[in-house]
Amino acid sequence: MKLKIEISLDNASFEDAPHTETRTMLSDVAEAVCDAQAWHYGGIDSGSVRDSNGQKVGTWKIDFES
Repeated sequence: MKLKIEISLDNASFEDAPHTETRTMLSDVAEAVCDAQAWHYGGIDSGSVRDSNGQKVGTWKIDFES
C-alpha cells in the first residue's frame, strides 16, 4: 500500500513563500488521511490538494495495489 501525492507548483500561491505553502498543503493532506481512517472499511481513499487561494493544485490517493 502507498500514499501517492501529486502537487503542481506552477501557480501564484508559490511565488512569495513556496516552502510555507507546501508545508500547509502537506499538513492538510496529512489531516485528510488521518480523517480518512475509515478507508480500511471502504471510506475515503483519495482527495484534492488545494492551495491557500482554494485552487485545486493536486491530488492524494491511497493505493492499495502497491
